[in-house]
Amino acid sequence: MAQISVTISGKNYRIACEDGQELYLEELSKKLDETITHLRNTFGAIGEQRLVVMAALMAMDETTEMSVKLADANAGLMQLYQSYAYMQPLTRSNTYLESLSSR
Repeated sequence: MAQISVTISGKNYRIACEDGQELYLEELSKKLDETITHLRNTFGAIGEQRLVVMAALMAMDETTEMSVKLADANAGLMQLYQSYAYMQPLTRSNTYLESLSSR
């Protein structure tokens, strides 16, 4: 198991992660730090804990929104697949009827 050091909101944290996940976790930490910095610049000195909670809520909102979009996309794909599966026997029947009529 690997360990990395990240800085979030001016504080250093040592975090364990799976081998090979170091860069990904560093990128996530950087994004979190940027979000907290943006919130601090927007709302001022409202307290570190409040800024972290706001950043967490924003991340959860983004995750939930992406989950809903993914579920909608999957439902759309399933509907297309079902339409295609429904049309396949009809297409085969039409081809068969056309071959009979050309005889």
